[in-house]
Amino acid sequence: MDSGCNWNVRSSLVYLTVLSVIFGSASCYAGSLPDSKAPFSNSNPKTVVRNGYTIEIFETAQDQLRYARAWFSDPLEKQAALEVLIAQYPQPADVRAEAELELAYLALGGDYRFAGERACRNALRQYERIAAQFSDLPDIAAKAHWYMGWIYADLLRQKKDALAHYHIIVARYPDAVLKLEPPVPWVSLVLPRNADRPPAVYESPVYPWRSMALLEIIRNSDDDEEKWTAFERLWARDQVGTITGHALLALLRGSPTLGQRASGPARIYLQTQPAGRSLAKEMRTVLPPASQNDTGRPPSSGHQGAP
Repeated sequence: MDSGCNWNVRSSLVYLTVLSVIFGSASCYAGSLPDSKAPFSNSNPKTVVRNGYTIEIFETAQDQLRYARAWFSDPLEKQAALEVLIAQYPQPADVRAEAELELAYLALGGDYRFAGERACRNALRQYERIAAQFSDLPDIAAKAHWYMGWIYADLLRQKKDALAHYHIIVARYPDAVLKLEPPVPWVSLVLPRNADRPPAVYESPVYPWRSMALLEIIRNSDDDEEKWTAFERLWARDQVGTITGHALLALLRGSPTLGQRASGPARIYLQTQPAGRSLAKEMRTVLPPASQNDTGRPPSSGHQGAP
């Protein structure tokens, strides 16, 4: 295996946990339906053969995408299904773009934790092309930049390059919305799941990519002021959400200075949360003692309300 995509122990455990929730196994082919390739009846029994695999053809591009996103034990079969979708349904553009994103993810191999540098670079090239080709589709472009940021930060350990992509999302795609099927690695850690529903169903269906990018800036930056500016922008729009909670937790675990600055907003945040919620419990364990300078007020610098 190439040495470029080093995987440290902490990240490995975090992402293995996330993927076990999202995909049901550590070997992740980006699908959300672990028990069936076709979760609905296909009234059109037509098939085509692609690279030796027989692929069903459905009546609409959306149904074809659902089929291609289903769980395949063989990633090459999944790749064939996605390529058939692109060939059969070049339009609408958003469906084709989602298929392109899935293909780019497959470039990382059967288990992204063991992707070598060559695989990472190959995936990055594909995501870069997608971001450029579909720049007029904010949700798609933001997702492509997100994956590039994730690969740079968590696989290649090149955080400066990762931050550039997260900043692009914040600046260019402030209204882009995260679509939850399928979520990307790490994202599901900050999306609350209802235990009474199937694993692919999440509460609160709208999550801005902007907010997720701001959280990643906080997680990956080595500059305290950059972290705090990102938090102020997040706090200005959302003082009760789960993403904000994870941002506060990251700040509290950061430098002592950041921990103290975040303690006031953290106490405000905790007043809005159920006492038994795991995130709130974890936050209380790292919250520094209140001081005379801790007013409990939210951030109020010139960055407040910035996009």
